[in-house]
Amino acid sequence: MGRQARSLLIGLTGMGIFMAGCGTLNPRLTNEHLTNARLALETAEAAGAKTMAKVELRHAQDTLAIAKAAYAGRDFKRALKFAKKVLIYAKLAQVRSEQKYAEKKLAELKAEIKTREASSSSPQFSAGQESEEP
Repeated sequence: MGRQARSLLIGLTGMGIFMAGCGTLNPRLTNEHLTNARLALETAEAAGAKTMAKVELRHAQDTLAIAKAAYAGRDFKRALKFAKKVLIYAKLAQVRSEQKYAEKKLAELKAEIKTREASSSSPQFSAGQESEEP
C-alpha cells in the first residue's frame, strides 16, 4: 500500500470515528432532544396532567432535571438518554390524564342517562293537568 493510500485510509478512518462520536455526543442534537422533552411536558400539562396525572408528570419533570444537569455538565450521552426518557414519561402523563378525563366524562354521561331514564319512566304532569287515558 502506498504512502498516499495509507494516509487517506488513516484520514478516512479518523474522520469516521470522529463523525460517529459526534453523532452520539453532539450538543446541538442533545439540545434539540431537551427542547422536545420540554415541549412534551408542556403538552402533558395542557392535557391536564397537573391534576389528573400528578405522579407521572412529576416523574417526567424529575427526569428532565437529570437530563438538564447532564447537559450542563457536558455529559451529552447521558443527557440524550434522559431526554429520550422524558418524552416517554411525558407522553404517559398525557395519556393517563386523557384517560382519567375520559373516565370522568363517561361517569357523568352515565349519570345523566340514568337521571333521564328515571324521569322518563315516571309520569310527568303539570299542575292542573290530568292524565289522558283511552
